Amino acid sequence: MEMNENFDADYRAVCSAVMDELGRTLNAIDPQSLEKLYGVILESEKVFFVGVGRVMLSLQGICKRFAHLGIDAHCVGDITEPAITSKDLLIVGSGSG
Repeated sequence: MEMNENFDADYRAVCSAVMDELGRTLNAIDPQSLEKLYGVILESEKVFFVGVGRVMLSLQGICKRFAHLGIDAHCVGDITEPAITSKDLLIVGSGSG
């Protein structure tokens, strides 16, 4: 594998582009919608996540973080997934929109 002579500059440029994109993404989130979602999550008995492919992989990470925070969270399709009820929340992730 050949080393890039401009690795440092390329690395900094990529970091800057990633941070810019994250900033645009976070600024596009409506805080009131996020607050409403937060409330619904806390009011739910259980939170379920479903998606496919890379989206599901990301949701599995979020699900695990929720569990670390004490939220009863599950990924749809897991062997130990409990039954969903009307008191629960289903979060669906879609990379295609």
